[in-house]
Amino acid sequence: MTELAKQIRVRDLATDRQVLVSGGETALRVPYEVLMLDGPAAVEGESIRYTSRGTEQTGRAKEALLGECAPGERVLVHQRTLAKKEAGWWLCEVIESDGQDIG
Repeated sequence: MTELAKQIRVRDLATDRQVLVSGGETALRVPYEVLMLDGPAAVEGESIRYTSRGTEQTGRAKEALLGECAPGERVLVHQRTLAKKEAGWWLCEVIESDGQDIG
């Protein structure tokens, strides 16, 4: 079994802000087609609802721990983890996992 990464650096794609978070935090893996969101995604079970370029979209997401995600992967991260005031799940890119970046 692969060891869970302890520290993950993510880039909030809405603000371009980087945040260092615990690998034990929950993330939602999304399909590659989810490239940019106009705001937070709404999550109901494994279904997500989001707006991209003014068009409402739906998709599926799979729960994971951030420590299981690889650099370069796009995931939804809850606003509590990002310390954002705006509620919901925000699209982020994993940019570093225990010091190893996309590189």
